[in-house]
Order: sequence, then C-alpha cells, then structure tokens
Amino acid sequence: HSGWKKTLVAHLFENRHLNEAGCLRALCRAEADAIRSYGVRVPIAVIPNGIDLPKEMVEGVRGTRNEEPKTLLYLGRLHPKKGLLNLIRAWSSKATDDWQLVIAGWDEGGHKKELQQLCRELGLPFSTIPAGEFPTKNEAPRTRNRESLTFAGPVFGEAKEALLSSADAFVLPSFSEGLPMTVLEAWAHRLPAVMTDACNLPEGFAAGAGIRVEPTAESVAEGLATLFTLADSDREAMGTAGRRLIEDRFLWSSIASQTLLVHDWLVGGGTRPGFVE
Repeated sequence: HSGWKKTLVAHLFENRHLNEAGCLRALCRAEADAIRSYGVRVPIAVIPNGIDLPKEMVEGVRGTRNEEPKTLLYLGRLHPKKGLLNLIRAWSSKATDDWQLVIAGWDEGGHKKELQQLCRELGLPFSTIPAGEFPTKNEAPRTRNRESLTFAGPVFGEAKEALLSSADAFVLPSFSEGLPMTVLEAWAHRLPAVMTDACNLPEGFAAGAGIRVEPTAESVAEGLATLFTLADSDREAMGTAGRRLIEDRFLWSSIASQTLLVHDWLVGGGTRPGFVE
C-alpha cells in the first residue's frame, strides 16, 4: 500500500487506460485539473452531479423560517475534513440568541466525541437528539431544545426534508470536497450557504448565493457575523439566487442534455461542446 507503488501502478497501467478513453467526466473544474495532473491528455467533460427539486416545503415547517431563533444547518458526515471543529470554535465566539446551530449527520471515526469534547472545553452548551427521535413533518428542531447547538443523528426522507425546510441558512466550512450535494440540496431549498472555496462551487459566490470563508475558525466566525447581520430579505434573496442556480445548471434534465451532447459529439463528430476541455 506504499505511495510509490501506487504511483508506479498508476503510470504503468491506469494512466494508459485513461488515455485510451474517448472522453472523461469530471464533476467540477478542480477535479478536471486533478485528472490532468496525472498526465491524462484526452478530452474531459465537466458535468456536475444533478439534483431533483424538492416537493413543496413540508407542511407546517416552511413558515418557521425567519422566526427566532433562526437555524444554521450543517448536514453531512461528521469527519475532520468537514471543518466542524473550526465551526464550533467560530460558533462559540459568535453565538447569538437569535440563532441556533444544528449539526446533523452520521459519526465517522468517533469525530462526534471530539466535537462534543471541544464544546465542553469552550463552555458551549449543547444537546443531542437521537436519530430515531429526530423531528418529522410538523416538528422543527428549534422547538426541541434551549441550547444554541444541537447534535442530531443521520436524517433521511421526510425528516431530512423537514430539517432543510425549517432551516434559515446552511454551512459547510470544509477543507476538501468533490462536489458537495448537501450545498446543492440547500440551494434547492432556498438556503444561503456559508462555505469555502474547497466546495468547488465558485458559481455560487458569483451568483450571490454564498458567503465565502476560509477553513479557519477566524474566517468562519467572520462569515457567521456577516450572515447574522443580514436582513431577512437579503438572506432570502441569497437563497433565491441559489435556487435559480440549481434550476439553471444542476437539474437532472440539464445534466442529461449535457451528457447526450457529449455522446453525440463522440459518435458523430462535429463541434466540441463548450464544457469539454
């Protein structure tokens, strides 16, 4: 499993196979650049993952947006690369009575214990909601605790929709991502996103749907401060920009059309699609 052996195998076998392909697919430009760094010379189509628009906001939950305390949501696995230690440090310095933080997702490698231990060291009260007791349909997490930070287990289906529908903003202060589906889901639910460049969604910043932060506690704290000072109308405008971005670029219908264009170009020739590098 040594690094030099993997590199040798890549140069002798995998790179040859990759360079025999008619075209490769990358989810984002950063991934395309990473593929090129391996010496791959064939065309690369940059086509993101797709997403379906959510159904109408869960009944009884959508109306809780803009109520206090507002909810900042992290949704995903609890892993060191997600930057959650920095998020908690930032939250401890910027927490306000007007907002609560919900960290929802499955624990990986015991990282949840690290996060909760940091909360104790910082004197930051938190509560825990077991996965089986997470609110669904007409319940929202804001009614379940008085602490400003809640750890929830994995959420799926109706519970996940309720959580996204009741949240007011989304956060992903990650050190490393491919193309984070959770940000796309947040935008589909009209949530502004506090995120890093490592999320590989620069179009979100360009569209005004995201607040850019670096993966440091200080920068995340500045991003939270920016979020907290936004008027409801400004925050909703950011969420609407994210929703528009999803409708324009990330729906499965758009992904299918791009994939078909690549197929037709490979089979029939003609003009190379603009998203193929």
